[in-house]
Amino acid sequence: RTKKADTMQQDPAEEPLKNVPLESAILGLRMALTDEEGAEARHSFLDLLRDSILAVPTMTAVPTNPDGSIAPNADIQLIIATNPEGVSGVPAFTQLGILRAALPQLENGMFLSGAQLGGILAGSEHLLFVDGPDLHAEVGPDELAMMAQTAQMMAQMQQQAAGSNERLEAALSGLHRDDNAENRAAVVQAFLEEFSRIPVAADTDEDAECVVLSTGAPEDTPETPQELELLTE
Repeated sequence: RTKKADTMQQDPAEEPLKNVPLESAILGLRMALTDEEGAEARHSFLDLLRDSILAVPTMTAVPTNPDGSIAPNADIQLIIATNPEGVSGVPAFTQLGILRAALPQLENGMFLSGAQLGGILAGSEHLLFVDGPDLHAEVGPDELAMMAQTAQMMAQMQQQAAGSNERLEAALSGLHRDDNAENRAAVVQAFLEEFSRIPVAADTDEDAECVVLSTGAPEDTPETPQELELLTE
Protein backbone atom coordinates (compact mmCIF):
# COMPACT_ATOMS: atom_id res chain seq x y z
CA ARG A 1 0.00 0.00 0.00
CA THR A 2 1.15 3.55 -0.60
CA LYS A 3 1.05 6.48 1.76
CA LYS A 4 1.27 10.16 0.86
CA ALA A 5 3.64 12.41 2.75
CA ASP A 6 0.90 14.31 4.55
CA THR A 7 -0.36 11.04 6.07
CA MET A 8 3.06 9.71 7.00
CA GLN A 9 3.27 11.70 10.23
CA GLN A 10 1.20 9.92 12.84
CA ASP A 11 0.29 10.59 16.42
CA PRO A 12 2.35 8.15 18.54
CA ALA A 13 -0.86 6.69 19.96
CA GLU A 14 -2.08 6.05 16.40
CA GLU A 15 1.16 4.55 15.07
CA PRO A 16 -0.02 1.69 12.82
CA LEU A 17 3.26 -0.24 12.94
CA LYS A 18 3.86 -2.19 16.15
CA ASN A 19 7.49 -3.23 15.88
CA VAL A 20 8.47 -3.25 19.55
CA PRO A 21 9.88 -6.83 19.38
CA LEU A 22 11.96 -5.95 16.31
CA GLU A 23 13.22 -2.75 17.94
CA SER A 24 14.16 -4.76 21.03
CA ALA A 25 16.03 -7.22 18.81
CA ILE A 26 18.03 -4.36 17.25
CA LEU A 27 18.89 -3.15 20.74
CA GLY A 28 19.94 -6.71 21.58
CA LEU A 29 22.54 -6.55 18.78
CA ARG A 30 24.22 -3.67 20.60
CA MET A 31 24.10 -5.33 23.99
CA ALA A 32 25.70 -8.65 23.01
CA LEU A 33 28.98 -9.07 24.91
CA THR A 34 30.36 -12.28 23.39
CA ASP A 35 30.50 -13.77 19.90
CA GLU A 36 28.02 -16.43 20.97
CA GLU A 37 25.59 -13.83 22.30
CA GLY A 38 26.09 -11.79 19.13
CA ALA A 39 25.28 -14.76 16.88
CA GLU A 40 22.16 -15.55 18.90
CA ALA A 41 21.05 -11.91 18.87
CA ARG A 42 21.63 -11.74 15.11
CA HIS A 43 19.56 -14.86 14.53
CA SER A 44 16.69 -13.49 16.63
CA PHE A 45 16.84 -10.15 14.80
CA LEU A 46 16.71 -11.74 11.34
CA ASP A 47 13.92 -14.11 12.40
CA LEU A 48 11.78 -11.18 13.57
CA LEU A 49 12.73 -8.99 10.61
CA ARG A 50 11.49 -11.61 8.13
CA ASP A 51 7.88 -11.26 9.27
CA SER A 52 7.96 -7.60 10.34
CA ILE A 53 6.26 -4.87 8.31
CA LEU A 54 8.42 -1.82 7.63
CA ALA A 55 7.74 1.62 6.17
CA VAL A 56 9.84 2.02 3.03
CA PRO A 57 10.23 5.33 1.12
CA THR A 58 9.78 5.35 -2.66
CA MET A 59 10.72 7.89 -5.31
CA THR A 60 7.26 7.91 -6.90
CA ALA A 61 3.76 6.82 -5.98
CA VAL A 62 3.19 3.07 -6.31
CA PRO A 63 0.17 2.23 -8.52
CA THR A 64 -2.44 0.30 -6.55
CA ASN A 65 -5.71 -1.47 -7.23
CA PRO A 66 -8.98 -0.24 -5.65
CA ASP A 67 -8.48 -2.68 -2.76
CA GLY A 68 -5.07 -1.17 -2.00
CA SER A 69 -2.97 -4.02 -3.38
CA ILE A 70 -0.04 -3.22 -5.65
CA ALA A 71 -1.05 -3.16 -9.30
CA PRO A 72 0.46 -5.84 -11.58
CA ASN A 73 3.71 -4.77 -13.25
CA ALA A 74 3.85 -1.66 -11.07
CA ASP A 75 7.02 0.42 -11.35
CA ILE A 76 8.42 0.69 -7.81
CA GLN A 77 11.44 2.93 -7.26
CA LEU A 78 12.98 2.39 -3.83
CA ILE A 79 15.21 5.12 -2.43
CA ILE A 80 18.91 4.27 -2.05
CA ALA A 81 20.89 5.78 0.85
CA THR A 82 24.61 5.69 1.68
CA ASN A 83 26.04 5.11 5.16
CA PRO A 84 29.11 6.96 6.51
CA GLU A 85 31.36 4.19 5.16
CA GLY A 86 30.04 4.79 1.63
CA VAL A 87 28.00 1.57 1.48
CA SER A 88 24.62 1.83 -0.25
CA GLY A 89 21.39 0.42 1.09
CA VAL A 90 17.60 0.72 1.03
CA PRO A 91 16.31 2.46 4.18
CA ALA A 92 13.32 0.92 5.97
CA PHE A 93 11.76 2.17 9.20
CA THR A 94 10.03 0.45 12.09
CA GLN A 95 7.64 3.40 12.52
CA LEU A 96 6.04 5.83 10.08
CA GLY A 97 6.82 8.76 12.34
CA ILE A 98 10.54 7.96 12.24
CA LEU A 99 10.46 7.74 8.44
CA ARG A 100 8.76 11.15 8.25
CA ALA A 101 11.30 12.70 10.63
CA ALA A 102 14.25 11.25 8.71
CA LEU A 103 12.92 12.27 5.29
CA PRO A 104 10.76 15.38 5.80
CA GLN A 105 10.52 15.99 2.04
CA LEU A 106 9.22 12.50 1.39
CA GLU A 107 6.15 12.31 -0.82
CA ASN A 108 5.61 8.57 -1.18
CA GLY A 109 6.20 5.30 0.61
CA MET A 110 4.86 1.79 1.04
CA PHE A 111 4.70 -1.09 3.52
CA LEU A 112 6.90 -4.14 2.88
CA SER A 113 7.87 -7.09 5.04
CA GLY A 114 11.46 -8.03 5.69
CA ALA A 115 10.95 -11.14 3.56
CA GLN A 116 9.67 -9.06 0.65
CA LEU A 117 12.63 -6.70 0.94
CA GLY A 118 14.93 -9.72 1.06
CA GLY A 119 13.46 -11.00 -2.18
CA ILE A 120 13.87 -7.58 -3.82
CA LEU A 121 17.44 -6.89 -2.67
CA ALA A 122 18.90 -10.41 -2.71
CA GLY A 123 21.54 -10.58 -5.41
CA SER A 124 22.02 -6.80 -5.54
CA GLU A 125 24.92 -4.81 -4.14
CA HIS A 126 22.65 -2.89 -1.78
CA LEU A 127 22.18 -3.57 1.92
CA LEU A 128 18.98 -3.12 3.91
CA PHE A 129 19.15 -0.35 6.51
CA VAL A 130 16.62 -0.90 9.32
CA ASP A 131 16.04 2.15 11.49
CA GLY A 132 14.01 2.55 14.65
CA PRO A 133 13.94 5.11 17.50
CA ASP A 134 17.69 5.80 17.90
CA LEU A 135 18.33 2.31 16.54
CA HIS A 136 20.07 1.17 13.37
CA ALA A 137 20.89 -2.23 11.88
CA GLU A 138 22.25 -3.29 8.52
CA VAL A 139 21.45 -6.53 6.69
CA GLY A 140 23.79 -7.88 4.01
CA PRO A 141 23.01 -9.63 0.69
CA ASP A 142 23.62 -13.16 2.02
CA GLU A 143 21.32 -12.58 5.00
CA LEU A 144 18.68 -11.03 2.73
CA ALA A 145 18.81 -14.03 0.39
CA MET A 146 18.55 -16.48 3.29
CA MET A 147 15.60 -14.55 4.75
CA ALA A 148 13.78 -14.62 1.41
CA GLN A 149 14.47 -18.35 0.93
CA THR A 150 13.20 -19.15 4.43
CA ALA A 151 10.00 -17.20 3.79
CA GLN A 152 9.51 -19.05 0.50
CA MET A 153 10.00 -22.45 2.14
CA MET A 154 7.52 -21.53 4.89
CA ALA A 155 4.98 -20.48 2.26
CA GLN A 156 5.44 -23.80 0.45
CA MET A 157 4.95 -25.71 3.70
CA GLN A 158 1.75 -23.78 4.37
CA GLN A 159 0.47 -24.60 0.89
CA GLN A 160 1.23 -28.29 1.42
CA ALA A 161 -0.52 -28.21 4.80
CA ALA A 162 -3.56 -26.67 3.12
CA GLY A 163 -4.24 -29.99 1.43
CA SER A 164 -5.86 -31.42 4.56
CA ASN A 165 -7.78 -29.71 7.35
CA GLU A 166 -6.65 -32.01 10.14
CA ARG A 167 -8.07 -29.88 12.95
CA LEU A 168 -11.58 -29.85 11.49
CA GLU A 169 -11.37 -33.55 10.66
CA ALA A 170 -10.42 -34.38 14.25
CA ALA A 171 -13.25 -32.21 15.58
CA LEU A 172 -15.78 -33.87 13.27
CA SER A 173 -14.51 -37.29 14.34
CA GLY A 174 -15.00 -36.37 17.99
CA LEU A 175 -18.51 -35.10 17.27
CA HIS A 176 -19.32 -38.33 15.44
CA ARG A 177 -18.27 -40.37 18.49
CA ASP A 178 -20.09 -38.18 20.99
CA ASP A 179 -22.50 -35.44 19.94
CA ASN A 180 -22.18 -33.21 22.98
CA ALA A 181 -21.92 -29.45 23.47
CA GLU A 182 -18.13 -29.49 23.93
CA ASN A 183 -17.43 -31.44 20.74
CA ARG A 184 -19.93 -29.37 18.77
CA ALA A 185 -18.24 -26.18 19.96
CA ALA A 186 -14.88 -27.61 18.85
CA VAL A 187 -16.27 -28.20 15.35
CA VAL A 188 -17.61 -24.65 15.17
CA GLN A 189 -14.31 -23.18 16.38
CA ALA A 190 -12.28 -25.26 13.93
CA PHE A 191 -14.59 -24.25 11.11
CA LEU A 192 -14.27 -20.55 11.98
CA GLU A 193 -10.49 -20.53 12.37
CA GLU A 194 -9.41 -23.01 9.68
CA PHE A 195 -10.35 -23.53 6.03
CA SER A 196 -12.76 -25.73 4.13
CA ARG A 197 -12.90 -26.74 0.49
CA ILE A 198 -16.22 -25.78 -1.10
CA PRO A 199 -17.11 -27.33 -4.50
CA VAL A 200 -18.09 -24.78 -7.15
CA ALA A 201 -20.52 -25.64 -9.94
CA ALA A 202 -19.11 -25.47 -13.46
CA ASP A 203 -20.84 -25.21 -16.83
CA THR A 204 -21.18 -28.99 -16.95
CA ASP A 205 -23.18 -28.96 -13.70
CA GLU A 206 -26.24 -27.23 -15.12
CA ASP A 207 -28.67 -29.67 -13.45
CA ALA A 208 -27.01 -29.47 -10.01
CA GLU A 209 -28.72 -27.67 -7.16
CA CYS A 210 -26.40 -24.88 -6.07
CA VAL A 211 -26.13 -21.72 -4.02
CA VAL A 212 -25.67 -18.58 -6.10
CA LEU A 213 -23.39 -16.00 -4.54
CA SER A 214 -23.88 -12.46 -5.78
CA THR A 215 -21.87 -9.28 -5.29
CA GLY A 216 -24.99 -7.16 -5.80
CA ALA A 217 -26.84 -5.20 -3.15
CA PRO A 218 -28.46 -7.32 -0.38
CA GLU A 219 -31.96 -6.49 -1.60
CA ASP A 220 -31.04 -7.86 -5.03
CA THR A 221 -29.66 -11.13 -3.65
CA PRO A 222 -32.12 -14.05 -3.75
CA GLU A 223 -32.64 -16.20 -0.68
CA THR A 224 -30.33 -19.21 -0.64
CA PRO A 225 -30.32 -22.52 1.22
CA GLN A 226 -28.47 -22.42 4.52
CA GLU A 227 -26.75 -25.77 4.11
CA LEU A 228 -23.52 -26.41 2.20
CA GLU A 229 -21.43 -29.53 1.74
CA LEU A 230 -17.86 -28.88 2.95
CA LEU A 231 -14.89 -31.00 1.97
CA THR A 232 -11.90 -31.20 4.32
CA GLU A 233 -9.55 -32.35 1.55
